[in-house]
Amino acid sequence: MTELKISIKDDASARQWLAKVESTNEEFDVAMREAGATLQEAKDFGEGTMVDEFYNLGTNVLTTATVVFNTLNEISTVVNDVLGKVGNLKETVAGAINIVKNIFG
Repeated sequence: MTELKISIKDDASARQWLAKVESTNEEFDVAMREAGATLQEAKDFGEGTMVDEFYNLGTNVLTTATVVFNTLNEISTVVNDVLGKVGNLKETVAGAINIVKNIFG
């Protein structure tokens, strides 16, 4: 397995990107679920092999939407964790600097 690495160069830009990813993911999920359900509704007005294909396509769209949504949520979680650790490290370093300043005045 390949080792994955991430380095955050700019917290503010990373947070903006993350917000955009999360927003887009939510919008995509709603649209894909509506599209999948609409394709499945073909069974409400008809029957036959073509209707079966529409229904199956709708099921595939719903499955794919779930996979994409979950994957982007995992990416968001990783980036949030990294940003949290970077924030904690900055606070720790700032605290250590203040202690050193107080000691050496």
